[in-house]
Amino acid sequence: MDAQEELADLQNRFQLLEGDRKAFYEQSQLTLKQNKEACDAVRRENKQLRAALAAIHKEHGSSVQNAGLGEAEIAKVEAQLTQLRQRHNQLAHSNRAKEVALARQEDELRDIQKSAKPPDASSNPQLRQIRTLENRLDK
Repeated sequence: MDAQEELADLQNRFQLLEGDRKAFYEQSQLTLKQNKEACDAVRRENKQLRAALAAIHKEHGSSVQNAGLGEAEIAKVEAQLTQLRQRHNQLAHSNRAKEVALARQEDELRDIQKSAKPPDASSNPQLRQIRTLENRLDK
């Protein structure tokens, strides 16, 4: 394979890798956006549940007389709160894992880009000879 074919092959591979990188980047951005939207929804719901819990506490007070009725409602809201916190933690962990994977793949892409640089004409004797012959033809 001569230098021009090798250069064309490297350029083709680089273009394919660039396309893969763009597709992965777009997919990861979409996933990040979806995760952030889910986290925001969970936070809103958590805020509503906290407000409801505060309203229940305010409505029933902390008196012992209303403790039987209020405790069941409080337990229910606290269970929902626990589930929401678990879901939030899962989504946050998933988001962090995907960010790490994205960073790793971007590093791999940079490494591939560095190794796929076009051949240096001054270091390759065949390319030097081709350039010399082209210069002779120009004269």
